[in-house]
Amino acid sequence: MIVTLTEVKSILQITDTTYDTLIRLNIPIAEQTICDYCRSDFLDAVSDAVNNSDITFISSDNSVNMTGIESEKFIANDTIRIYNSFRNDGVYTIDSVETNKFILNGINTIQDEDEGNSVIIVKVKYPVPLKIIASQMIKCNLAKISPLFKSQTIDDYTYTIDTDMLNGYPKNLMIALNQYRCVYKETLEHKLIWW
Repeated sequence: MIVTLTEVKSILQITDTTYDTLIRLNIPIAEQTICDYCRSDFLDAVSDAVNNSDITFISSDNSVNMTGIESEKFIANDTIRIYNSFRNDGVYTIDSVETNKFILNGINTIQDEDEGNSVIIVKVKYPVPLKIIASQMIKCNLAKISPLFKSQTIDDYTYTIDTDMLNGYPKNLMIALNQYRCVYKETLEHKLIWW
């Protein structure tokens, strides 16, 4: 994941556990917002991708299963992105690696899925400064900042857009992401050219 609960609390200087559940819920939201805004899946071009039709997903233990998957150079705390599954495409964090499977972190749960589709698993590598930006986005969500309108009139459809906001977050926060933006959506297909 882009940032952990502990990192968010440290960056935002939160010491109590009052907001832990809400922070956990907001981590994937901030992560997806950053990926969408930057038009990048932040795939690690150096690591190998796993492409196999024998991969299964089991929701009871939140695991990804395949014979020999433990030898695929993934380790605990790696962030991965899954492509081409029927129900489980997305970003996950590996909690532990065991024989023939890895257990995923409980923030994003998976759905049961049998083998059949050629599933691709790739390691994700986020730039470290994104931890601060993601934490600030979570802070905005915790503060319940109004994302869109300064004023609104329903009768004649008059409204004023908040020009200090971009994608529901303060513009200066989103502008900090510009150095990571891509002109075109950077996904697995683009990375396969380099692999």
